[in-house]
Amino acid sequence: MNIYIINPYGTLPDEGWFPYRSTCLAKELCKLGHIVTWWTSDFEHREKKKRIIQTKQFFRNFFVRIIPSHAYKKHISISRIIFERKFARNTKKAIENLGELPDCIILAEPSVFYSDIILKLVNKLRCPLIVDVLDLWPELFKAFLPRILKKYANILFSYFYFKRAKTLRCACGFLVVSKDYLKIAKQFNSLAASCTVYLGIDINEFRQSVSNTLTLPRKKNNEKWCIYSGTLGKNYDIDCLINASRILANKNIKIIVVGSGEEAEKIINEVKNGIIFYIQAVCRSQLIQMYKKCDICLAPYVEGSTVAMPLKAFDYLLTGLPIVTSLKGEFGDLLKAHNIGVVYKAGDSVSLANAIDRCLLNKSTMHMNYKSLKKYIKNMDYSKQYNEAARFIETTVKNAKK
Repeated sequence: MNIYIINPYGTLPDEGWFPYRSTCLAKELCKLGHIVTWWTSDFEHREKKKRIIQTKQFFRNFFVRIIPSHAYKKHISISRIIFERKFARNTKKAIENLGELPDCIILAEPSVFYSDIILKLVNKLRCPLIVDVLDLWPELFKAFLPRILKKYANILFSYFYFKRAKTLRCACGFLVVSKDYLKIAKQFNSLAASCTVYLGIDINEFRQSVSNTLTLPRKKNNEKWCIYSGTLGKNYDIDCLINASRILANKNIKIIVVGSGEEAEKIINEVKNGIIFYIQAVCRSQLIQMYKKCDICLAPYVEGSTVAMPLKAFDYLLTGLPIVTSLKGEFGDLLKAHNIGVVYKAGDSVSLANAIDRCLLNKSTMHMNYKSLKKYIKNMDYSKQYNEAARFIETTVKNAKK
């Protein structure tokens, strides 16, 4: 089959960090003999850098078509909407000019700002559509509304709910990164085939990684380290993390922050106080080595976050360390069910500090409780998750064409 993945976001295989979902899907589909083209943007979301407009081949039968779009600085901005619309229009034009007939289009969701353009393409090509639900928009928008407007969120964003529902109804199948997301998708298209495919992790890489090139501050006697790794954006509970670090300062507890983003300046301003250690960027092997020096893993998200199973969850689970998060969905439920972490109240620095204290107090017990998750964690390996996804796509497309 000739399969198109349309997703303006994500790092390419030669850009480092984690293998992105589109690459993982393509790799397993190509193993089954299919040809995969990932249509993506010339503006890279994570580093906010321009790429060269070109077609790149990374391995046999996997091609990346880099499409001109529009640069933006802030995640929440008019410029980002322009970015998505320009990407979609240029992708549609490029595919039409190419003149090939794909057997399937996999559209990454959220796509509320440009799905109308892609749906026109799908209708013109008359090919099956599979929607890969990676996050929930417009639910996420509610988290950034002023408190006085939150109760009107469903009305304010009704047009975007309508657009998403239309996209979901056009799909013959769903890929989802969380069971929580599948429940929502099925509300609008209960007949569509579905497969929960977690973001996953390369377990062998994690366990075999060795790096001695990173210099960390010396860990004092009885000092405890809590690590947060990931994007420093507005969806993350950064202010709460900073305030909690101040509360914990007299308890010999230090916060280690690894990542970059628009909220990074707040972290940098706290470094001088000596209670937060900040590293803007590390390579994958260095990050894995850092986990080994830490005592607690942190996943702080703002109130109303729609994230259910974040990418960092799979790193954290492999560390065997207690985890503190504010997420109440599938990830939070997993921590509570197996007693391997604590869910704190988003935005409440006292709640976060108390959750860290509780994890440190019960660290050995929580570490032992990971035994009950061995089978679950093993199943999160890329090879298992994305092989299942590839076979699901094969079956779904064949059934759609009957």
